[in-house]
Amino acid sequence: MLLIVSGLAHAASGSSMAIQEQSHDIAADFTLQDANDQTHRLSDYKGQWVIVNFWATWCSPCIREIPELNRFYQRHHQAGVNIIGINFEELSVEQLKQAIGEFGISYPVLRIGSVPLVPFEPLRGLPSTFVVSPEGRLVKSWLGPVNEDVLNRYVLPKLNKGKAVNSDSVVRR
Repeated sequence: MLLIVSGLAHAASGSSMAIQEQSHDIAADFTLQDANDQTHRLSDYKGQWVIVNFWATWCSPCIREIPELNRFYQRHHQAGVNIIGINFEELSVEQLKQAIGEFGISYPVLRIGSVPLVPFEPLRGLPSTFVVSPEGRLVKSWLGPVNEDVLNRYVLPKLNKGKAVNSDSVVRR
């Protein structure tokens, strides 16, 4: 099922609204290196919710969503929600480290590899954000910038399923 929220021109204009939202139920895994040459496997996060965000330094909507992703990560990481950024450029390790510092990224950032990351790729555009369930299944995606509220509305009810939701952990704007 595909829900078109807005036109593609929104991404170019830098709107903070996600422009395409799609539901999935596909098994997912990958192995990539971070800027310190440490290996990260998506399967290492099994049992936790994972937000996978593809971005690039030249993509202004990508850069504008980083503070939103940082806030979400900082507020919910301890509760079992992780964010993994995947830089969709072939930057050197030093360039990637510089970008991570310059943009203040607090979550792990991985370098794109040479093999397509199925089922995430091929991407339709940047930024592209995906939600992977604790069982390792791709369950949701957005094309275009997401914000903390969008992630809160989708992930928190699932994270808190069967538990009382602490209203202090949900930020409303």
